[in-house]
Amino acid sequence: SKETRKQSHFLDELGKLFRPRSLGGGAVIIFAFSSWLGKVWAVRILEKEKHELSKLTIEHEIRFYRLHLERAEAIKEVCETLWKLDDSIHSFLKEFQPIEEDGLDTKIKTSIDNTFAKLKIWL
Repeated sequence: SKETRKQSHFLDELGKLFRPRSLGGGAVIIFAFSSWLGKVWAVRILEKEKHELSKLTIEHEIRFYRLHLERAEAIKEVCETLWKLDDSIHSFLKEFQPIEEDGLDTKIKTSIDNTFAKLKIWL
């Protein structure tokens, strides 16, 4: 595997450095080992952080998905209530509609069409 090759390469390099000709060779060996160990730890820490971030991302998506569902349900309930109110008003006002004017249905449709056109609301 890739990790095994890295360790093998490190050991080869360590073997080359292990033939010290002076006291400085030991320092080089310690430096090389600490550098390698630091990289291993950094990779492990990075993987752990990536996992935590991925988990938080999923939690965030679930939380906001539920929020959007709740909003959609609330909007649906408000629309249903408004339609019932509109029907009630229409039934009540129909009795008072003069014969010579446009029908109440036509007036309401024109009013709604104009409102939605201005607000650019599409149902």
